[in-house]
Amino acid sequence: MTPQETPANTYLDWLRARYPAHVRDDGHLNDFLSVRANRLHFRDLDLYATVREYGSPLELVYTPLITERVSRMIAIFDEARAATDYRGEFIYANATKANVAEEVIRHALLGGAHYETSSSYDIDIARLLWRRGILPGERLLINNGFKIASYAENIKALRREGYRNILPVFDGPEEIAAFADFELPLAVGLRQRIDHGVTTLAQLDSVESRFGMGFAELSAQAERIAALPTLTLKLYHAMLGSQLDDEERFVESLLFAVECYCTLKEVHPTLEYFDFGGGVPVPYSLDFDFDYAHFARLLLAGVRGVCARRGVPEPTIVGEFGRYTTAEHGAHLFRVIEEKPTAQGDAHWYIVDSSLMVALPDSWGIGQKFIVLPLNGYDRPPSQVWLGGLTCDSDDVYREGGTPGYLTLPQLRPDEPLYLGFFGTGAYQEMLSGVHGVHHCLLPEAKELIIEHDPGSGSETRRVVQGQSSAAVLAMLGYDRYLTDDSQASTAEKRSTSR
Repeated sequence: MTPQETPANTYLDWLRARYPAHVRDDGHLNDFLSVRANRLHFRDLDLYATVREYGSPLELVYTPLITERVSRMIAIFDEARAATDYRGEFIYANATKANVAEEVIRHALLGGAHYETSSSYDIDIARLLWRRGILPGERLLINNGFKIASYAENIKALRREGYRNILPVFDGPEEIAAFADFELPLAVGLRQRIDHGVTTLAQLDSVESRFGMGFAELSAQAERIAALPTLTLKLYHAMLGSQLDDEERFVESLLFAVECYCTLKEVHPTLEYFDFGGGVPVPYSLDFDFDYAHFARLLLAGVRGVCARRGVPEPTIVGEFGRYTTAEHGAHLFRVIEEKPTAQGDAHWYIVDSSLMVALPDSWGIGQKFIVLPLNGYDRPPSQVWLGGLTCDSDDVYREGGTPGYLTLPQLRPDEPLYLGFFGTGAYQEMLSGVHGVHHCLLPEAKELIIEHDPGSGSETRRVVQGQSSAAVLAMLGYDRYLTDDSQASTAEKRSTSR
């Protein structure tokens, strides 16, 4: 029998059978989630008590986890450098596009992250943080994304204002043209068009992507940059993809990219940084088993070997971590408000008190799965369910992978409502859904509970961002003129006259 079919008296019994290697005897599920007295805790936060206090739906933002994740990865690479005798440095850059909320960016910087941008408005945020002393001027500011005129001009403006460590990465020759006559010294990079699984030049030539350049074009543009008086080629960028969960295959493709880096370095000795972009996976299930330390050791040992064979100094390794930086600090909490039968008869629909497709757009857009756990009811019998949201859209549902895609959750009970949590939602979901925007069926955004810890005193602060009001949503749609007293009086007069 599979764990899902194993008879279980309680939901906690089922969870232990489903994840025998990951549910500890003390109830810990990972380093921040644990079950205590039949309730789920996020560190020391009783989530059931929290959602009862603040209401649902509720978005939880637990910022200390951001700083921890950044610090942990930096420590992992420091240990790997020591273990492999790697002579180059390591730079952790936060890929801000995953979540650009102020508290998120600030806590990533507190952990030691450097900064990666994607658009002109990103530069505006970096400028604000730099001027306030939150973004140290010695941190590398890597500019990815397409350099349309407004973005290119803002990059140049920030360099003129004195931020010396800004580094635009060129995706194509047109972007170089925008910087060719720049008057100040500027470090720049080139992006390779590449994909995971590519380990030969023949495979590289057949990669289809809107990002980067083929190796022949990249080499030609490196020559072009070398001839420009103020630009210095410093960085080679080769991002393979996202959520690459096989350490050996991930590194195998990266080492081919290192070979390309070495070929360029032999001609352009100013090259210093090998940027593998992102791709490091994050836990979207309790049985996640990617070994970050093993990956770091494999990568550094492999780079060291390639560089020794090619007679090239070991580069500074740059990683751009977006999902890893932000995913686990966020959670969405819902209440089950209704139970409905399914046509199959062996399961039920649980309807939650918000829209799943609005709160978690990746769940329907790309079929992304998250860790879904009850906040209470671990002593209740388990039940097979599908989840549904409040919109009138047939896609506002959440199922597990495969067929029929049932989730296992506690049965409902009339004396105590059941609350559910989606975990690992801190990356991309809010950015894709749109912060304080207008959403499907005019359903408002959830209230946010933002928790921060002061690194000096260790004290905790909580800040509540209220959900959207009807007036705020209607105003964005142009109905604000109808909400004023004068407009309401005028409308009443017109109605009276028409009669």
